[in-house]
Amino acid sequence: ALPFTNGKRGKQFVLYDISQRSAYKNDRGNLVTNWIQISNLGAERAEGVLRTYNNLGGIIGDQAVYLEARQRVDLPAHQFGPSQVGLVEWIPTDKEIPFTLRNIQYHYDNPGNIESFASAFEQSGAYASGDGMIVPFQTSANDSAVLQISNVLGEPLNVWLNFFDTNGLAASAPTQVALPPKGSYILHLDDAIPESQGSVLLRTGSLSSLVAGVTQITRTKKRGIAAMSYTPARSGAGAVLRGSFNTYMGQRSSVWITNTTDFAQDVAFGAVPSEGAGHPAYYNFTVPSHGTRIVVVPSVEAYGVVTVLNGNRNALVSWIRRERHDF
Repeated sequence: ALPFTNGKRGKQFVLYDISQRSAYKNDRGNLVTNWIQISNLGAERAEGVLRTYNNLGGIIGDQAVYLEARQRVDLPAHQFGPSQVGLVEWIPTDKEIPFTLRNIQYHYDNPGNIESFASAFEQSGAYASGDGMIVPFQTSANDSAVLQISNVLGEPLNVWLNFFDTNGLAASAPTQVALPPKGSYILHLDDAIPESQGSVLLRTGSLSSLVAGVTQITRTKKRGIAAMSYTPARSGAGAVLRGSFNTYMGQRSSVWITNTTDFAQDVAFGAVPSEGAGHPAYYNFTVPSHGTRIVVVPSVEAYGVVTVLNGNRNALVSWIRRERHDF
């Protein structure tokens, strides 16, 4: 689902990845496309530059874009060839006009001669962030996770990665990554941290320097693609976190709650189905320092709102992951 948004003003960024993420040998020739969507949410004509960088930070695309009021354009990042990964930067001429920037990835189940897909998912454009970004991951025999980080600065950037399991214990040794200006880095977490659930903490020491996220892949029995999703890295935001769940048609909604701090955090968790009224019935638990608590929403054939309460601002980050029940 694509969220409603009022757009963002000024520069924003989105990652792209044209790599074949299926591990099944017969899928090697299947098409992967990345469509970069830019929408002008303003009331007047606008323009800007869409700049695409490869993983080394080299400019491989520099395109002027003109949009009428409320117009959307779709531009192919896959035009630069297969197996590319990197950063897309939208630079509007008028920094007061709101835009949405998205990357819609399609992973075909064929070489591209038929409009049929193994999976498709969306990444939303983001402002760059810096210290204390968190992103969850899951690796197992049926789950792969790919971490992508990109430096939005015009100068080199060092990024420190710390890996934690759900109990907040180190899942792997810390790693330092040196990114060139506008450069990107890919880490296959199922190779680095097999059979684990938890989070990655990213630190840079520089504000507004980084965009990052994890592409989660659910595997078929032959190691092909059953489903894919993207989770952006985020910093802690507020003491009250809310999101929507949906368990219709056999979906499972699990809420991932990660503690960004060095101290255990007390949490109150509640979910209200759409037909419910009033306040949710909360239950309480503790998330350990740098730990992650995964709560499966118990409602069957329902949708509604999940609320996560904590007494400390910016201590927690939360996501809702929706899956088919048979995954």
